[in-house]
Amino acid sequence: MYSQINYQNPFMKKIKKPNAGEYLAFYDTYINLSPDDDKPLKHLKKNMKSTIAFFKSLPKDKLTYRYALGKWTIKEVLVHLMDAERIFAY
Repeated sequence: MYSQINYQNPFMKKIKKPNAGEYLAFYDTYINLSPDDDKPLKHLKKNMKSTIAFFKSLPKDKLTYRYALGKWTIKEVLVHLMDAERIFAY
C-alpha cells in the first residue's frame, strides 16, 4: 500500500514548517528537529521504512517483554506511536 503512494506529486513537493503560533509551544522540540528542506513526506517515508524494519527485526517474544512492573512493553510503545500519529494527523 505505502509503496504505491506517489511522493513525487508536484502538489506535495514542498510543505513549509508551521510558524510559531500555528501549533502548541509544547511541540517546538519536535518541529525544530525536523529538517528545513520543506520535504516532510520524504522524511516520513524514510522514517516509516526504518521503523517498520526495526520492529520486524525484533523476536516476537520480545514484543511483550516488560523489564519492570508497570513499564511498557515494546508492543505497547508501538501502539502509543500509532495513536500519536493519528492525533498528529488531525
